[in-house]
Amino acid sequence: SETLYLRAGEHGVLDAGLVCKVCAQLHMEKYTNDVLVQAPEDIPKIKVGESVTWKYIIYNDSTSASIDNITVTDDKEGNISCPQESLDPGESMECTKSGVAKEGSYSNMGRVTGSSPDKNLTDEYPSNYYGVVAKIDIQKLTNGKDSDMAPGEKLSIGDSVTWEYIVKNAGNVELSNIAVTDDKEGSISCPKDSLDVNESMTCTKSGTVQEGQYENEATVTASSEDGAEVKGSDSSHYVGVSSCLGDRLWYDKNLNGVQDSGEPGVVDIGVSLYSESGALLATTQTDQNGNYKFCGLKPGKYKVKFEQPNTYLFTLKDQGDDAEDSDVDSSGWSHLVTLGVGENDMSIDAGIYCECDDFIVNPDEYSKVSASFEPMAVLGLLLFIYLATLTVRQKEK
Repeated sequence: SETLYLRAGEHGVLDAGLVCKVCAQLHMEKYTNDVLVQAPEDIPKIKVGESVTWKYIIYNDSTSASIDNITVTDDKEGNISCPQESLDPGESMECTKSGVAKEGSYSNMGRVTGSSPDKNLTDEYPSNYYGVVAKIDIQKLTNGKDSDMAPGEKLSIGDSVTWEYIVKNAGNVELSNIAVTDDKEGSISCPKDSLDVNESMTCTKSGTVQEGQYENEATVTASSEDGAEVKGSDSSHYVGVSSCLGDRLWYDKNLNGVQDSGEPGVVDIGVSLYSESGALLATTQTDQNGNYKFCGLKPGKYKVKFEQPNTYLFTLKDQGDDAEDSDVDSSGWSHLVTLGVGENDMSIDAGIYCECDDFIVNPDEYSKVSASFEPMAVLGLLLFIYLATLTVRQKEK
């Protein structure tokens, strides 16, 4: 002890500290993959699915008291196995527990208990890690459609087609060095080459619709924070199509306006295709069976005009099923035909007949007239003269 001297009127304080020479002190430190987390920047990042090991270091910090009945638990991992249940003064031991890293932030608290001759003892220590998922997704659209499976949308040959490549950071760490390629269209330009967590961007590419089934696959690659490469892919499809229009010119033997069995096609007759506005688009001729066809057409409205052979007229229009009857007026013009994408209309027919039979087809256009003549008949020696009347038809002017 010290001697404290005071003058008259002075005050003083004399403190005394006690040191326990026999008290037991139980102490724990907890490590995650050998990292002792003491600040947020210490938290280790571990890939999801990889192994994680916790170490629970238990110390008896006293100089003279032993600690018995030591148990270690973890609020997430349960009971922790340790090599012994007692620690002598100044002794320590290491307990361990292993697991598999989960996605995102993970915190668990280790707790140790024990007993000394004079009291029960306890201590706690928290630990953390961040389960890393580096993942990138890509979705590819063709003209705004998600056509993962063939055949995909029908597109008109020669039209413009636009592909959209929607790239998203689907993990929980930033991605860099992002690159998008297309197995048919090559390198794809994107607005940036890095994405934060949950951020996305759209890259585009334009082209021209080709004929038939078309498939292309997009691939995206990126680097995670540790330099590991991640990738994703997606396919898209379309079918390049055109439309056709046509059918047949035939000789309507029985003048009923319908194609009947045995009625022949008419060969080498000109047929013209016009737009809705009346512009001439194409011409062709009927083949050996009277058939004709215009193909490679885009969606739109069209009209057909048949040549009218000399001494022939067009038969009655719309007398039955559209696939079998005649579809043109008396001048050889069809109605306006509407075609969609890839749609065909092979029902535009025309029938003709001999002009000499027109009074049968159009009886209302003819009037009856009478002609007189005096035929002579001789029977034996007798001569009879008589008047007879013949009825014919004359087309009204």
